[in-house]
Amino acid sequence: MYNLYTDSGTGTIDYTTLFAAIPAPSTSYTTVPLPLSTTYLFGLRAKNEKGEEEKNTHVVAAAITTAAPAALVASIRAPPPGTRVSGDHVTLRAGLDEGSYGDVSRILFEYRAAGAGAWTAVSAVDARHPNPAVARPFTTHWNTAALPAGVYDLRATARDRLTQVVMPSASPAMASTISIVVWGLSSRSAVRAR
Repeated sequence: MYNLYTDSGTGTIDYTTLFAAIPAPSTSYTTVPLPLSTTYLFGLRAKNEKGEEEKNTHVVAAAITTAAPAALVASIRAPPPGTRVSGDHVTLRAGLDEGSYGDVSRILFEYRAAGAGAWTAVSAVDARHPNPAVARPFTTHWNTAALPAGVYDLRATARDRLTQVVMPSASPAMASTISIVVWGLSSRSAVRAR
């Protein structure tokens, strides 16, 4: 176990007030959101199984809070809404409607039966175009051959580069949704766009 202490922006770490208890063997910790443009000092002390805490004052880190990147809003660029698709190599491409490409860590492609059910990640056909897509152009290839014919919703969700590091409570950016028709020999489903 590790005990984390902070100075709360004062410049002197308060080792009498525990900021967080971190289970071993963790190697990182993400704080709750802190006020911007303030420098924070953190002190870390190990605690053994008997509950005894070391008394060091030299394991110290400093961090400056910065603003979160602007919201990222991704959308499906290909195929267009209402497209009939089939086969083992359907190309999906996404782009940004809001935000900066430099802030994107990945864009995840997901599908579900039209208007209902849980979202499922699209299985990428090959490793060269993974899902989630991690670089521009944000593209993957989807094998729809095993899906029953019908109407499906398709969405792209962008995540920023900081989501895993300093913004664990941040939800993914809003995703736009389109509907496509997976076309089989007996498919005559109506097309819906959202």
